[in-house]
Amino acid sequence: MQEKEWGVIITWTYTEPPYIESGEELYKDLVLAYENGAKYISIFDSNENYTQGILNEEHLAALKQFWQYMQNNPRENSATSDRVAYVLPQDYGYGFRGPTDKIWGLWEADNLTEQICETLGNFMIKYGSRLDIIYDEGLEPDNTYGYSKLLFWNSSSPTEIVYTLAAVTSVAVIGTCLVVYFWKRKKSKTAQGPL
Repeated sequence: MQEKEWGVIITWTYTEPPYIESGEELYKDLVLAYENGAKYISIFDSNENYTQGILNEEHLAALKQFWQYMQNNPRENSATSDRVAYVLPQDYGYGFRGPTDKIWGLWEADNLTEQICETLGNFMIKYGSRLDIIYDEGLEPDNTYGYSKLLFWNSSSPTEIVYTLAAVTSVAVIGTCLVVYFWKRKKSKTAQGPL
């Protein structure tokens, strides 16, 4: 849909040795990424101090097994019309490693991160490998871009997002005005002294 290639990087599972998942789990993750259309798959092969690799014989065996799998199982790409897309906010840099994952690797998770993580987990259970994750890069209202359904991060269509933001902004402005009004009113009564 967005005419972009994508892939995965397999990183640490643990914060101490052996750092990475087992060879069997690695193989399953490689096959999952491949079957879902990943153009590239990278494996982070370093310890905490970047002084040595973390892959061992079972991981290398998994890579060899995966190579054989690819040779014997050409990709079967499903039609977009058979798939569902979960639409993230434009430029939202969430790492998908859990509800406390940092945004762009820098900022602590926020309420949106938790909401996206929970919602995405539910959709992954419901739709499995038929689920794509895309970004809202100027999506047009009432256009599914060939997908059977678009599921927005805020359960809205692009048109509803504009109205929602306008409503939230209006409430914030009115709330701020009321606070200022009552603060000034209280201040003027205090300045006048008791009656």
